[in-house]
Amino acid sequence: MQRILSLLLVLLLAGCAGSQTGDDSAATASQAQGVTSKKAEPVPTETALAHPGDAGDGSIVMVNGRTITPAGQLLPVYNFPTNLLVLPSGDVVESSMRTPGINIVDGTAFAVLGAAATDFAFHGLAANAAGDKLWVSHGAEQTIGEYDVVAGVPTLSRTIPSMLTPAGLALTPDESRLLICNSYGSGLQIVDLTTGVTDQVAPTNLYPYEVLVSADGDEAYVSNWGDSTITVIDVAQGERLADVEVGLHPEGMALSSDGQRLYVANADNDTISVVDVAARELLDTYEVYRSDEFFGASPLDAALSGDDATLYVAAAGLNAVVVFNTATGEQTGMIPTGYYPTAVALDESQSVLYVTNGKGGGIPSAKSKAGVSMNGTLEKIALPTPTELADYTDQVMNNLTRTELYWETMDFESPIPTERGTPSQQIKHVVYIMRENKTFDQVYGDFEGAERDPSNLVFGADYTPNGHNLAGQFTICDNYYSEANVSLQGHMWSILMYSNDYDEKAWAADSSYRYPLANIEPASCGGKGSIFRHLYNNGVEFRAYGQVLTLGDLPDLAPYFNFKYGFWNLGVSDEIKAGEIIREWEAGIWPEFVYISLHNDHSNGSDAGAPTPRYYVGDNDAGLGKLIDYITHSDKWSETAVFILEDDPQSGADHVDPHRSPVIVVSPWAKHGYISSALYSMSSIWMTIEMILGLPPMAVYDEHTSPMYDVFTMTPDYGTYTAVPNPTPLEYNPKGLPLADYSSKQRWDAPDQVRRLGEIVWGTMRPNEPFPAHLSVDSYAEDLDEDEENDADDYVGAVRAMQEYALQRGLWNGEKLPTIREMVEQGLLVPVNK
Repeated sequence: MQRILSLLLVLLLAGCAGSQTGDDSAATASQAQGVTSKKAEPVPTETALAHPGDAGDGSIVMVNGRTITPAGQLLPVYNFPTNLLVLPSGDVVESSMRTPGINIVDGTAFAVLGAAATDFAFHGLAANAAGDKLWVSHGAEQTIGEYDVVAGVPTLSRTIPSMLTPAGLALTPDESRLLICNSYGSGLQIVDLTTGVTDQVAPTNLYPYEVLVSADGDEAYVSNWGDSTITVIDVAQGERLADVEVGLHPEGMALSSDGQRLYVANADNDTISVVDVAARELLDTYEVYRSDEFFGASPLDAALSGDDATLYVAAAGLNAVVVFNTATGEQTGMIPTGYYPTAVALDESQSVLYVTNGKGGGIPSAKSKAGVSMNGTLEKIALPTPTELADYTDQVMNNLTRTELYWETMDFESPIPTERGTPSQQIKHVVYIMRENKTFDQVYGDFEGAERDPSNLVFGADYTPNGHNLAGQFTICDNYYSEANVSLQGHMWSILMYSNDYDEKAWAADSSYRYPLANIEPASCGGKGSIFRHLYNNGVEFRAYGQVLTLGDLPDLAPYFNFKYGFWNLGVSDEIKAGEIIREWEAGIWPEFVYISLHNDHSNGSDAGAPTPRYYVGDNDAGLGKLIDYITHSDKWSETAVFILEDDPQSGADHVDPHRSPVIVVSPWAKHGYISSALYSMSSIWMTIEMILGLPPMAVYDEHTSPMYDVFTMTPDYGTYTAVPNPTPLEYNPKGLPLADYSSKQRWDAPDQVRRLGEIVWGTMRPNEPFPAHLSVDSYAEDLDEDEENDADDYVGAVRAMQEYALQRGLWNGEKLPTIREMVEQGLLVPVNK
């Protein structure tokens, strides 16, 4: 890494180097390894070639190749349920966020008795001892709904003013006061239920999420989602008594029957903290799933048996409930659930466990107007015997490790190692190019030989000649899926290896929750931090273009970021950005891993006066072609692999699954003219990169997947690529395009701000044709009263902080790339309209 820093210093002193043609020497020493393999190449099994969906054997194949096999009965409820409780009657109440509202379910018949829709909802749910009154957090509405319940039917009786996105709720034992976590106010609001007036607001730490009350009502315990603490509150005085350090991003909690132990689910370091309530100190820590190696199991909630002997933990990243013996702290087994279990509750009178699955069965359900969502489910599971629990545990592990069945045999040779920790002997450099928001059909609906549907085509070969040429010359994957639904999640997957629960609930809540920004919002960062931190910690040299950092990472990581390249800058041509990267490559700054955000295919939608989507897509395609042209003519070509992908599929439609997205792999060691139909996801890409670079896993997702073995070969082809220019000249959106008024109100100067991008792009490119929302993850087909100003301002502020840091420390001289507008003013670009 010192070499890179030295080269950067030379560049800053010498200024910009002139453009040069790359060295076209393919006959390097490393080519000596390019002998035809004596062993057979990897052959994918039928398991590997399956599409996501119902497997026909009681399991559902997920987009990441894993399966779910829910153990209990499933009942559809509103989308993305996050909380539940069992009423004295045995009825069950669940609260959902993405389709805001509550359902009351007959616990015996397991059928919905009544429901109440709300405009917004955010997690909080409480009931009185009689079970005839409920309180529900209405999230961004800044109110709490109080509901009367008669025969399982809830009716809103009054709303109680709250503040700053209320989350978790608890009722004092005498039912005189309601405690409300003000998630953005860092406080616990204490409301007199007689008057509905707030008596006090007790201070907490960042993002209070859940609250429990002691049996005598004297103390409240609050989990602080934004850090690693719980806060103990004196309820009568409204004062903070203590903060107790627990694990990262605590969420759900369970209190022992004697009030002496508090069990806290730590969502982002995969542990359960056991707190001695009286002593205000940590007693023990339970490991949910291999947390000494990686994170991502995401324990979100906990429930104790009546005798306090057994703890049940909803682990969203495992699609399971993890069971602990509290006497020993040992894990006794796991129970398979639906997709993304968010909450767990016991009804020991029936000997059943209830679980809410935020994403239900994991398979999108079509809605003619509102886009695609994954229906939430309530799951009812009979408490298992020890033998049944052992069988369930085996099933969970089979679900997690399904991708181990992808290959006919592991007795093959490949440029991709089959064991972690030993870097590839053939591939020494990885280039990761992330683009924006496309489905497979949207771009490659015209690609012969692939699984495709031309009726969803928007940006075919006429607009993306380089993308199509590269797909034909190298490998394209037509059974690849994004784990993300929208850019919020996609950026997290692309730098953090998974989208944590804070991000998932931000997506689920739509406009009722501020959208966190990748690597900026502290509650969004998982236990191991970003891929850049992972590379740095493992001694792998890297360079990043276009991505932001948390302030805490700046001292270590800022030297490895190009500040001249900029960050989210749609105003700069992707061809110009590519030129800046090539300038550094020519200067010798070409480390083992290069991360590139090449994002102009996002576009500015139909905003009048902005460049058109087809120009932006063509510009992105031309920038991509320029990079690959240079790489293939360089002296690094013989030992380089390039992964070209989208952060998410938000702006298009696809006939197989709305998460299906294009991936192209470019390398001498990649098969040429090959279409891979193995089931892959972004996790597969990251595991492949980790295997190449000799890195350990970061999360459960990149551990339990498969490298992309069939994409690569031991018989290299060093053929080069020649780029094609942008076929679309610079043109500006005229007034009056579909959703132009909506587009004009969006913040295009920050990522992840535009909710209806798919509909906008479709309307601009295919006017007068109905947008196929049922085939898209773009779930914003109707206007929302959304305000993204804070999010965009946070992003812009973070970028300015990074730039100031770089200026002060000599990492950047303040020079920026020329914008499209500046190039037009200088006569370097000539638009065809004004």
